[in-house]
Amino acid sequence: MLDENAVIGLLGATGNLGSAFAREFRALTKWPIEIIGRPAKLSKNFNITDDGLIQSKMGKFPDLIINLSNFYTPNPNFEQDRQMHDTILGVADAISNTIDEAGCSVISASTYFQYCPNELRPWSRYSAVKTEAKMVIESAATRQGANFTDFVLYDNYGGLNRNKFVDLLEQSLLSGHEIDCTDGQQVLNLTHVSDLALALVLEVIELSEAKHTGLHTYELRSDFTVSLRELVQKAELASGRRANVNWGAIPYRDREVFELWQTGFSNPPNWQPLLNFETYVKEKFSQTTRVGRKS
Repeated sequence: MLDENAVIGLLGATGNLGSAFAREFRALTKWPIEIIGRPAKLSKNFNITDDGLIQSKMGKFPDLIINLSNFYTPNPNFEQDRQMHDTILGVADAISNTIDEAGCSVISASTYFQYCPNELRPWSRYSAVKTEAKMVIESAATRQGANFTDFVLYDNYGGLNRNKFVDLLEQSLLSGHEIDCTDGQQVLNLTHVSDLALALVLEVIELSEAKHTGLHTYELRSDFTVSLRELVQKAELASGRRANVNWGAIPYRDREVFELWQTGFSNPPNWQPLLNFETYVKEKFSQTTRVGRKS
């Protein structure tokens, strides 16, 4: 149980989900939140020390660690693969060590691709490393009787520009920028990043009320599953603009998702997405139009 003096440590605060979580957390809760950085990088907040612990320079441990750090490289070469492995597992080891030392609670995020059908596993090196990292943290939580909640994430939109398909689509609607794409039959399950952040905030509140204690895995899956072609059509209707998509310009990757599989997990009982994609697009381009008229 987290009391009113609990201190929350956040890994990955500069990422899209991490920054959204920090914003929602500060707006909706009373707890202080401290950013976890590298050794000696930050003077006041928590760091991963040379001993592999998440600890302040005053020797304090966080009561709860939110792990939203990540390191993803598509089609990595040998050196990139090593960096991805060492970074993701290095963070998991530091969290594990801190659980063993202080018994802190942990909330983290995984990827849907870790839970593909058995005959397709591992989906990628990235998904395999993420599975290994989850096992490291889960083992420590089990040893110490600590709380550990892991959220399985699908695709998201909104927040920072990460050059993903939705970001490119928005640019195309705005400026006519051409997007080279596959034939567009693969599917995405999309949730606004603020809704994902809200699920994490709600889980902190649940822990503060001694609910959802122990080990839990939830998925954060919306009702919005569409093909790329359907997504473009919805965005065009909502914005009143045309996207410049060059369908079929690039081949499908070796592995594409054309139908979502079941992970075996359910959404958390106290959460559902609030933001609708078409509403998001309408509001975004309404603001863009107003700004354009002002200038």
